[in-house]
Amino acid sequence: MSAINQVLFDIGGVLGSNGWDREQRAVAVEKFALDGEDFQYRHEETVGAFESGQISLDEYLDVTVFWQPRAFSRDDFKRFMFSLSTPWADSLDVVRRLRAGGRRAFAWRRSTTNLASSTSTAFGTSAFVSCSTFSSARAGWAYASLPGKSMSACWE
Repeated sequence: MSAINQVLFDIGGVLGSNGWDREQRAVAVEKFALDGEDFQYRHEETVGAFESGQISLDEYLDVTVFWQPRAFSRDDFKRFMFSLSTPWADSLDVVRRLRAGGRRAFAWRRSTTNLASSTSTAFGTSAFVSCSTFSSARAGWAYASLPGKSMSACWE
């Protein structure tokens, strides 16, 4: 049996919190005094296009939150969304130790690069993750990135 030299990790729920899952959206609904039922309906109608990269974060927010004037700004809402992604130090330490032992670590997130890039920055994974992969099962696509290198460099 050969030694394991590459490890794939999910980001949300493994290396840290889920950034924009049901629980996080409920907190946003309460904090920003949104109509929860209306927001959930609008979210369900647009999340597929958002997660597949067919619409941007701003377009998603146009439909779900800013379809009417609000007492808060788009930037305030986005800052709040991004703040919901929190790293789990113990999990990140496991990845650091694996990397120090010569293994390549890959981060996987089923999300658009809008939120995934924010999460990678918040978690500091770019310092020790060999490659980040974002995908959408709904759209059947995957995107891999490695700062300053081509996508194929992730798999070399």
